Amino acid sequence: MRITNSMITNKMMLNINKNVRKVDNYYNQLSTGKAIQVPSDNPILAARALKFRTNLKETEQYKRNVSQGISWMEVTEQGFTNTNNLTERIRELCVQGASDSYGYEDRKKIITDIKSLVEQIGVEMNVSYGGRYVFSGYRTDKPPVLTADTSDSFSIKQNFSLTDIQETKSYQRQDTITQPDIKDIRVLKLAYQDATITSTNVNGLGITSKSLNDSDAYEPVAGSINYIKETGELIIHEDDLPTLTGGFSIEYDKTGLNKGELNPEVYFECTNNTTGASYSGDDQILEFEFGLNSRIGINSLAKKVYTEKMYADLKAFVDIVEKTELSDESHLTTYYSNPPHNLSGKELTEAVEKQLTEETQKIQGMLQDRFSDMLSDLDRHVNNVSKEHADLGTRMNRLELIENRLGEDEVTYSKLLSENEDADYMETIMQLQISESIYQASLQVGA
Repeated sequence: MRITNSMITNKMMLNINKNVRKVDNYYNQLSTGKAIQVPSDNPILAARALKFRTNLKETEQYKRNVSQGISWMEVTEQGFTNTNNLTERIRELCVQGASDSYGYEDRKKIITDIKSLVEQIGVEMNVSYGGRYVFSGYRTDKPPVLTADTSDSFSIKQNFSLTDIQETKSYQRQDTITQPDIKDIRVLKLAYQDATITSTNVNGLGITSKSLNDSDAYEPVAGSINYIKETGELIIHEDDLPTLTGGFSIEYDKTGLNKGELNPEVYFECTNNTTGASYSGDDQILEFEFGLNSRIGINSLAKKVYTEKMYADLKAFVDIVEKTELSDESHLTTYYSNPPHNLSGKELTEAVEKQLTEETQKIQGMLQDRFSDMLSDLDRHVNNVSKEHADLGTRMNRLELIENRLGEDEVTYSKLLSENEDADYMETIMQLQISESIYQASLQVGA
């Protein structure tokens, strides 16, 4: 075979280029700290590196999800803590109101404090995180408790059970002269007053609309439920209780809602007749993904914490105490001094004092019973809030465990990625020096 000068030159240049590429490769490894620059350097290591990088990025994203989830839950947890404190304070006031040592005016003052505390519970339910209401389920742009009046009209379906029916005392009076009428009743409270019932019957029981001015408003006949629109109360006959065993629902229309009332779009299955939008009453759990096939709900629902039953109980309790009043003494004096009584002097004074004394005794007994009933109701509501609070705490503890595991996973994947693709500096420097010596030798030979 004939060897030409051109062949010798080309071969020499090929070898020199090969040696300089090795020098360049080791320079790149030292400057980047990576053992491979392109997948063709080592396809197996490159494939592993892609997998480890994917795992690391996923872990970093899961950690961000955990951080956001914990932050959301911490805001929710503070709302629970404040609500617990408020309900405990209401309970303390109810204990005072149920005491024999407290009089009519004392209980009026107590109810003023309770009313303020009830309004604050609504504020706690409207707590937000990043501009989103944490207790509103999927509807994070809707406050659970209305922050402004609205004139919208709603068609609402509210669900009840037999345990929602409360035994208590009614309060009814026609004017400031006649004695108040107080009866033992069994009452079911709607979430709103001045609603229009659209259900034709409840488990076969007819519904009769009544006014507070009707003498039989709190005396329903068997087989019929009296609905008092002014108070939102459904009065049920004792004999009809077995008919309501199990769940049942009542549908009604409500036009116009006030600030501080429950937002039906968050609480109930309803239709906003003004906008045409419909809302389901299902549980709406916001789930974050914290790992493969690992999803945890981060939110709590207002309708399971500040329930419509709790709201109705507190509102009805405040309303009944606020509207109780003794007869006006001047009106009584005028009443007894005119026909048919025509009393005067001592007889007139005694008649007025007697009625006021009897009224005070009746109202005092009714109010004391109402405060006692509210204590029982509050115990049930506080237990429910505590149960939801404990559920949130359990999920928070689980997230903290996941956060710890993800931190360990991040360290592990980072270590594996480093071992897979990071250059060994001592070995690379040694190989660089050898490659440079070979390159220089090839240059000298070529010269």
